[in-house]
Amino acid sequence: MSKNALQRLVIALAGLLVLYGVIRLVGGRGPELAPGALELAAELEGIDERTLDSATFSGDNREIEVARVAGEWTANGHEADSAAVARMFTALSEVEVGALAAANPGNHERLGVAGREAWMLEFRLLGGESRIVALGRVGSAFQTAYARLPGSDEVYTVRGDLRGSFTRTLTDWRDKLIARTDVESIAFIEVERDGEVIIVERGDAGWTVAESGSVPDSASVANMLDEVDELRAIGFVEDGSEFPTEALRRFTALNESGDTVLALEMVQVDAEYWVRAAGNDTLYRLAAFRATRIVPEPDRLLGREGG
Repeated sequence: MSKNALQRLVIALAGLLVLYGVIRLVGGRGPELAPGALELAAELEGIDERTLDSATFSGDNREIEVARVAGEWTANGHEADSAAVARMFTALSEVEVGALAAANPGNHERLGVAGREAWMLEFRLLGGESRIVALGRVGSAFQTAYARLPGSDEVYTVRGDLRGSFTRTLTDWRDKLIARTDVESIAFIEVERDGEVIIVERGDAGWTVAESGSVPDSASVANMLDEVDELRAIGFVEDGSEFPTEALRRFTALNESGDTVLALEMVQVDAEYWVRAAGNDTLYRLAAFRATRIVPEPDRLLGREGG
């Protein structure tokens, strides 16, 4: 290739690069946000774990109050699920206000930002400032919804996890952790079911049944330890309900010194189990298969099945 041809090729490539840069610059610049959109964005900006004191989310015939109490987050007075709280702050930090969806108040109910379908989000910041946003229906694009400020006719599309984070039930907001146990510290397990009490103990050679010295079913013991390592409920028993005392199943784990590591009582109610842990007044709901793994049938635990 001649020197002149090479120069012409370099100039052409440089021109293409300049043109590409201009296209990217123009294409990457979206329309400037309208003043109303900027106002809505400002209302949601700066709400994080350092600035929020409490918040109330009202809609769908329920009201959830998330509040900081003695440095810990609560949901309607109950201990809040840390993952739900983290999801709330992530949604607020990542929300994007987009285009104007409607400016006529006649469209408010259709978009769910007024009337029965509207969710009112009120954030009360440390220092006394209060911010309120009306959150409406899911938008036409993925992970979008409609929102407006109270007193404003303008409705904007917002992108992010606002609907998923704020339109949740109280059960979703509450901490469902029943117990987190250091299973390596467990030296003895006592289970009671159907009037029979079985104690298994950990030794250098593994687990054995107390008194008889026989070897328990290893899978049953492993299941028990696996379940109580981090035991989470599927929900909560309605406040004011009385815990049944008939046909109770019990699980008690002790350490080498004989101190209780974990004590559970459970009873079948319909297709699930109600569970309570020693030292905790909360009544939890647990899936039946998990309750069976924690307190297995005596024959299964003793390895007598099919014998």
